[in-house]
Amino acid sequence: MKKLLLSVCLGSSLMFSPVVFAQDASVQSVKQLITDTGAADMGTMVLEQLIGQLKQMGATDAQIAEVKKEFNVDQLIDLLVPVYQKEFTEADVKAFLEFYQSPAGKKMIEKQPVIMQESMMIGQQWGMGVAQKIQTILEK
Repeated sequence: MKKLLLSVCLGSSLMFSPVVFAQDASVQSVKQLITDTGAADMGTMVLEQLIGQLKQMGATDAQIAEVKKEFNVDQLIDLLVPVYQKEFTEADVKAFLEFYQSPAGKKMIEKQPVIMQESMMIGQQWGMGVAQKIQTILEK
């Protein structure tokens, strides 16, 4: 009887004890991750390229100023935060931050634009080759 009572008490205490869930990543830590990885800088680089193209097309300074006002990188970051929060816990984000603040992580951030650019060129060439092969198959 004592064993049964002890089992019931122990079982109910476990059942009603607060459940520990993985803590959602905080807005601050996600924004820090986006900043540390250079993702925010990529948005700024896109804006600079866009402005260069607009100038070549004859856009006025007033038009460019209006485009800059609309192209708000901070607003984009705010929209991205929930995506990160949905996929990662606070512990995940802290681990990522730790990595990206390490020498290896900093090197990864530094080399990422070059890797992406080269990967895009390789992907385009590969895609064109595959497209030609597909077209040949379809013409049979």
